[in-house]
Amino acid sequence: MTCTAPKALDLVAEVGATFIHRIIVTDTDGALINWTGAVGRLQVRTAYTGALVLELTQGAGLTFGTAGEIDIRIEATEDWSTSTSTPERTPVNYVWDLLVTLAGSTYRIAEGRFEVRAAVTTEAPA
Repeated sequence: MTCTAPKALDLVAEVGATFIHRIIVTDTDGALINWTGAVGRLQVRTAYTGALVLELTQGAGLTFGTAGEIDIRIEATEDWSTSTSTPERTPVNYVWDLLVTLAGSTYRIAEGRFEVRAAVTTEAPA
């Protein structure tokens, strides 16, 4: 199987808001991939060899479907601060990628910039 996913994909999350993004992946024939049994890891880092900011895995921010879908979810309560950045006050650009293993093969589904935008409102409405 060969995946045809949007390899270069820049994402934008907002401090204090739930981030939800869906990626649909097909094979080279255009058929939707059944991700049953897949395991994956998404990492957000300060730079390609920089500090780890966030990691998601299946069941913990990543959900794999049977019709090509990979759902990414980051809760509004995520603390984006690191020792070198504080996006609560100013936007920060990170890098990210998503690796998925299915049936013994590993695929880099997507990668790119991951911008975290600062929040003005500091608390969610009650």
